Amino acid sequence: MKTSVLSIEGEMLKEIEMPSFFSVPVRKDLINRAFVAERSRERKPYGAYKGAGKRHAVASWGVGRGVSRIPRLTGSSRAAFAPQAVGGRRAHPPNVEKNWALKINRKEYRKALYSALAATAKPELISLRGHRFDDRISFPLVVEDAFESLDKTKDVTKTLLALGIYDDVLRAFEGRKKRNDGYRVPKSILIVSSKAPKGAKNLTGIDIRAPKDLKISDVAPGGVSGRLTVYTESAIEELRGLEK
Repeated sequence: MKTSVLSIEGEMLKEIEMPSFFSVPVRKDLINRAFVAERSRERKPYGAYKGAGKRHAVASWGVGRGVSRIPRLTGSSRAAFAPQAVGGRRAHPPNVEKNWALKINRKEYRKALYSALAATAKPELISLRGHRFDDRISFPLVVEDAFESLDKTKDVTKTLLALGIYDDVLRAFEGRKKRNDGYRVPKSILIVSSKAPKGAKNLTGIDIRAPKDLKISDVAPGGVSGRLTVYTESAIEELRGLEK
């Protein structure tokens, strides 16, 4: 697969050959499986207090009274401590020792990552995720390395306008939802770059990742493939190392 390398002004500079995994079939089932396994490792352990439901003075009445031998509060006939009693302990409470992480084969995860990267080259999948971009864009979207040196937000904004993808940043800004701890922000553009352009950090919904740090949750947030992604030319050269 070949694609055009664009300048920061949006002009075509040259054509380059993309890594072979950009042409593999998009396996949505595999991407979702890898995403679930990845997120399961981030789940925080939790458990019940070991003394919950057991902090009562209880004793069984024993046999010979024609009633059950369930533990009862001292000086009362009310049942306690037992799992079926009101206010009693839980039969099988959650414990912090439980390992929530799901396993996935290393080769299977790598194949899912290849598939998710291939989806960034398909405009129909990118559009299906709700991203906004100019219809004249050819994917995958690759820009020259000068993009990495843009330190001002206004310069990055100017480049995104020239590339025809700035509307997606506006979509993310308009789609913010207020929460108790801040805002829930939709995912916008993913920038894959060896050196992070500082000016892009202030734009809503944009994530910046180095090629060696790419994960399924970056390329396919929520397990849904087809994120609008911008690669720098040097990042593409680094990604060729994934072919081995």
